[in-house]
Amino acid sequence: MPSVEISKLRDQLNHLAGFYAQPDEYTRRLRDLFEKYADNGYRPGTEVNALPSIERYRLPPLVQRHLELDLSTFSRTRPDEALPVIDRLWASAYLEPRLFAAMMLGQIPLRQAENVLERLNAWARPDEQRILLQALLDQGTQRLRREGSDALLEIYDRWLAQNQPERQALGLSALLPLVADPAFENLPPLFAMLFPLVSRAPTALFNDLSAVLTGLARHSPTETVYFLRQVLSSPTGKNTPRLIRRVFPFLSPEQQNSLKAALKLHSE
Repeated sequence: MPSVEISKLRDQLNHLAGFYAQPDEYTRRLRDLFEKYADNGYRPGTEVNALPSIERYRLPPLVQRHLELDLSTFSRTRPDEALPVIDRLWASAYLEPRLFAAMMLGQIPLRQAENVLERLNAWARPDEQRILLQALLDQGTQRLRREGSDALLEIYDRWLAQNQPERQALGLSALLPLVADPAFENLPPLFAMLFPLVSRAPTALFNDLSAVLTGLARHSPTETVYFLRQVLSSPTGKNTPRLIRRVFPFLSPEQQNSLKAALKLHSE
């Protein structure tokens, strides 16, 4: 692994910033920097390679951190120039540039929300590598979750409404960073979009629905219990009671008893 001199790295990054307005040149020079610090001597040995189809630079952690700081600042302060760079990084054949692209997308100011959502909708595909999909749905939506969740939920609602289990599973995965975020409070529209799927509880989506509901039970148990009682007041699929029981470990005894009573009434 190449040694890293912090002062030299800072000089390289400061010089690189002079090309912000030239996305092709900036990306080319950034790629040169990746290659300079790449660990070309890495050998996986007996380690299981979890990402066989993605080449990696394996940058030193120090380089990784400084790049994250610079690229994050670039995205926040000069979003018009950062967006073309994000596009080029996401198109890379290497892992690290694509992860940086996801991180940068999540730092773009809300005034560019339409451009962020356009990329999120285009890039989030069920067949994408899991690590990249997770980065896109988590890091790539960071500011939208805090500042523009209505627009984000509209996209997710469209995914969940499609009659394609793979796309619906993607939509459910996209909800996980929202329900795990303590600052997220926009729960009513989220419950509304979940209602049809929780009521049916299709087998193909059972585990994905379980992950979202248990996340919601941790995030807001009172509202989650109220939502699940509403579900049980309507006709449901055969898997719904079993799905609802998955949240019991995350509820107080009183909340569990409330749901047990609703389940008993539902089965009569």
